[in-house]
Amino acid sequence: MAAGDIRYVRAPWGPGQVIEYVDTGEVYNSAPIYKVVAAVDEVESLGLEGVHDSVGYRIAEIERHFHSYERWFGLTGVQNTLAPFVMDSGNNTWGAWIPVLVAGSTPAIAGSVYYDPHRVMVVATERTTVYRIQMGFGASGAAALAAGTYTSFTYISASNQIDSGPIDIHARRQPVGTPCWARCWNASDTGTFSFLVGIHEYEG
Repeated sequence: MAAGDIRYVRAPWGPGQVIEYVDTGEVYNSAPIYKVVAAVDEVESLGLEGVHDSVGYRIAEIERHFHSYERWFGLTGVQNTLAPFVMDSGNNTWGAWIPVLVAGSTPAIAGSVYYDPHRVMVVATERTTVYRIQMGFGASGAAALAAGTYTSFTYISASNQIDSGPIDIHARRQPVGTPCWARCWNASDTGTFSFLVGIHEYEG
């Protein structure tokens, strides 16, 4: 290629190949530089052990959320118990935060470095009116509220007992060891809400 020639670059064309030359409209004045890369679907991904925030990492994160081992907790971060967490509403306002997962609750699966709450199973409610529930992550419930690191959902029971299956909840992943807190709000005072919580964990 001589100076003044039209410069061409290689561009992907066809499955997994780089075979087409495209006129860039530039005039050559130095050696052409190009890089041949494999198609995305031909590259092995390291998933959650790969580069954080890469496409492969994000796909593996989503896949792990939907296809994962689940661990269930009751009464202040204890597994293998039927004793539920119990929180109490204020008088038509938020009640006190209660600890759900404490610093030693996670990792529940050795080698995990993140977790997220996935589902809540309601065991009983004192009232048959609407409950609002907040679940926060941090050193305290108040700290989670101030930092915005909390999620919320609503629940209503017609019979003071669970009327359906577990409730899916949405929250961002947290580093293992991060405490989880919860509180509820009902229109009546002493509106207790009893529940178990299931989580997912991630190895990276």
